[in-house]
Amino acid sequence: MRTALLSAFLIILFCAGFAAAADSPETSREEAATLLSRAEDTFRRAAAADGREAADLYQRAAVMYEQIINESQISNPGLYYNLGNCYLMSDDIGRAILNYRRAQRLDSSDPQIHKNLQYALSKRVDKIEVRVERRVLSRLLFWHYDFSLRSRFTAAVISYAVLMLLIAARLLFANARWTVPAAGLVFVIFICLAGSAAVEHFGIGASRTGVILADSVTARQGNGENYPESFSEPLHEGTEFELLEKRIRWAHIRLFSGDDAWIPISSFELVDG
Repeated sequence: MRTALLSAFLIILFCAGFAAAADSPETSREEAATLLSRAEDTFRRAAAADGREAADLYQRAAVMYEQIINESQISNPGLYYNLGNCYLMSDDIGRAILNYRRAQRLDSSDPQIHKNLQYALSKRVDKIEVRVERRVLSRLLFWHYDFSLRSRFTAAVISYAVLMLLIAARLLFANARWTVPAAGLVFVIFICLAGSAAVEHFGIGASRTGVILADSVTARQGNGENYPESFSEPLHEGTEFELLEKRIRWAHIRLFSGDDAWIPISSFELVDG
């Protein structure tokens, strides 16, 4: 459960002074560290228990992780990963997928997050085929979808430094003609990485995605109960979508299949909160 990683993160956070002021009503630094320890211990006890006792312990651990995230304002992939595990073991597929997605946004290169997410996705009731355009885009722009923002930023800085070295070598050594095609290749790599990082950091053209948390929800053709149903069957927990717009109590969504519909705002949460 990544206890050492999360503990180290909290220690660094404390030393940097990121926590709230002493008179803040939010969870203090010391309380966050204590909650983390209790949550980890509760999860371990849940893993060793059975039946109703295990389910109750997983739910208690989830509450503690939620408190650390929400009240201590700590954004860490390990916390979301652990919270997703709590919900997965409690058979709350929707919230498991939601928190694995949040962990993935912060660290898309972690294989364990990807593995658990894929397992949770396989347990969904709705088997929605992802439209071809979305699949092709994720393959063509693999660096954007498969690597974290930090990894892409670091790689962009390195490629820029290599590019400058190649340019300097070409200027200093007239016979180093090989540096020209090499610099061109590195320049393309730099543009791809830097552009990808900038797009995500500034939210350029980014679509907001969400996950249905209700056991089932009837999707409609408009923003009201009086509109006809969009599909022959309701949508179920764990189904993902892109948010198109929000209105009072209703949201216009597009499923990854390309189909659009309206669902109540109370039935889902967005990955970016």
